[in-house]
Amino acid sequence: MDVSVLLSQKRSVSALVLIVVVIGLPIITSGCIGTTQAASRLQQGGKDGASALPGNPVVPVVRLAAQGSTILHFDPSPAQVTVGSVGAVQLRLENVDNLYGIEVHLTFAKNILQIEDDDPGRGGVQITTGEIPYPDFTVLNIVDNLGGRLDYAVVQLAPRLPASGSGVVATIRFRGVNPGTSAINFTHVKLASPDGFAIPVTLQSGTVIVSETVPPTATSPPTTAAPTDTPGPTATPSPPTAVPSITPTPVPAPVCPALYVVRSGDTAFSISRRFGVSLDALAAANNLPASFNLKIGQLLVIPGLSRPSVATHVVQGGDTLYSIARRYGTSVETLDAINHIPYPWYVQARQTLLICPQ
Repeated sequence: MDVSVLLSQKRSVSALVLIVVVIGLPIITSGCIGTTQAASRLQQGGKDGASALPGNPVVPVVRLAAQGSTILHFDPSPAQVTVGSVGAVQLRLENVDNLYGIEVHLTFAKNILQIEDDDPGRGGVQITTGEIPYPDFTVLNIVDNLGGRLDYAVVQLAPRLPASGSGVVATIRFRGVNPGTSAINFTHVKLASPDGFAIPVTLQSGTVIVSETVPPTATSPPTTAAPTDTPGPTATPSPPTAVPSITPTPVPAPVCPALYVVRSGDTAFSISRRFGVSLDALAAANNLPASFNLKIGQLLVIPGLSRPSVATHVVQGGDTLYSIARRYGTSVETLDAINHIPYPWYVQARQTLLICPQ
């Protein structure tokens, strides 16, 4: 069967084909090697497309942004860092519709900037994945600091619905190496729908300014001539006054609420009765709808029951809920349930998150 027919029939096949299409490889199916119509559309990209096959020249797309059009840009731009310090720059996508995969290739001045590794536990250098599209499968996440190049591609997988709207594609942490200004230029970008169609996008390059850190000059205080002591009456020392000691108030250690995973046959009423809590308290703790409908696999917070926390985490620039969950060996769903983070799971710098065992 032709793969283009499978694309329109099965979302799981569509996601698999999209993974292959995004990185520009031929599709292998039923013992035959070929390229589907969807792959051809994505590789050609219409008038704005450019081939990303090895050895082919790549021409970035440059055009004015129309109102309501999809835009890929850097925030902030220009960004400013000093030599030896690190600054986070977000790669953002605005006003996209029906997105299922993205591929980005960009360059930077290697003698001015270097990209910091998001995951030191893995080989190579990687950047922080974002939320749009959701990184169900990471095809590429490779930083070449020696060549001043970044290659990044992620796709969503079934049954997740296509992404629409605006959000962070990825976060790049740049370290200043030498003073100067580095352009962050796109060399090739692909946005794809679930069926492999290319989504038109306006590209806006970025800039990072690296400045030299100049230590302040120490100023010596003026010398003042010491006054001549005049003999006078001797003061009688008074006895020292006892200073009362202050006993610090102990701060209770943070605790994690108990979690329950909904199973087949569970209802909100049966769960509330099992744990001895009221139905209203269970609904309020989990923002349940008025119908009290539950889904199998859903995480529920059980009010009134707690357990010791593993740690707390203060969100830093460049953090995402996905990267924090991976760092502490937990899941995005657990962090969401414990900290009541609304979808699409954005976190803010200096926000404190409770880290709990699964």
